[in-house]
Amino acid sequence: MPEKNTTAKQQTASRQLLIRSQIEIAVMLDALANDNMPLAAYLEDGELLFVTRVRHVDAETGCIVVDYGPSKRANAALLSSRTITLHCERGSMHLQFLASRPIETVFDGGPAVQFDLPEVMIQYNRRLHRRVRIPPHVPLRCFVDCPGVGSFEARVADIGRGGVGTILHDPANRLEPGRVLTDCRILHPSRPPVRADVQISYSINTQLPDGTPVVRSGCRFIGAPDELAELTRVFVVELDED
Repeated sequence: MPEKNTTAKQQTASRQLLIRSQIEIAVMLDALANDNMPLAAYLEDGELLFVTRVRHVDAETGCIVVDYGPSKRANAALLSSRTITLHCERGSMHLQFLASRPIETVFDGGPAVQFDLPEVMIQYNRRLHRRVRIPPHVPLRCFVDCPGVGSFEARVADIGRGGVGTILHDPANRLEPGRVLTDCRILHPSRPPVRADVQISYSINTQLPDGTPVVRSGCRFIGAPDELAELTRVFVVELDED
């Protein structure tokens, strides 16, 4: 098991970068602001899309300021959330981070939103790991029954052809980076179960839109590459048909 763990860790590190340095995160957000790059977040279980741009980064006070989005409904949903996940495509790279405690503010004379400076930023090559967001009406569940961790159910929030994905689970289940959950069952409502190991790359406390606390864990699904690729293709088709 240690050898398998180490190999999977090296594969993950070569393709995905987890940034925790507040200085580095501030520098990257400054670059997004200078390039006027659009950022997006899905709200209310994916029903609303919030689109914005970074306007100001203040590493000393630990905050960032972004524009109001063009959708009033999305802006209202944003301000009623405690945490959202913002995504950005920059060249061949995909960036994502959790933005917490949104409050209304004014910047350069116009309405804006202020967040806490993110604690963590994730960067990976989107060409290698195109991700598909799982639509709320077609739940994809991951059943874990692993020695040293116990049994629990997680919801798969997104998954990519490269095996990189995200699961949401109860905070009572603490999953440290590097942990490999063996022989997990990934269940689609109308398809046979897919069995794979799941290696955890990071875990962040967050909340669902209704305020329920959850942990968002980035992970890599190891094994069953053909079955996972087919599952991802199914969700691409379903999303296109919505």
